[in-house]
Amino acid sequence: MERASPIEKYIFRAQRPSQIKIARQLKYLQEYGLNRGVLNLKKIIGYELWEARIIGKANIRIICFQQGSIIHILHIFSKKSQKTKDKDLLLADSRRSEILDR
Repeated sequence: MERASPIEKYIFRAQRPSQIKIARQLKYLQEYGLNRGVLNLKKIIGYELWEARIIGKANIRIICFQQGSIIHILHIFSKKSQKTKDKDLLLADSRRSEILDR
């Protein structure tokens, strides 16, 4: 049996309203890709990463990148402060490197 990824674990543990918002944001990413025209999506300066923002009580962030036509979800977390922590960016960037090295 395959083990759940950290992304799946986060989603399954989230409250139902957050799960719905996450699913909606993932659908937008799938439909429109990573571009500045997508609402609540921004390029992270200094990295080849994008941040999808889900505003609300949980303040969820989805860090991802695009490889060809595939969008990889690298990290998902609740953001508690104004600035995204370096540890979250470094984790996402290391997961991106792992994918590119395959």
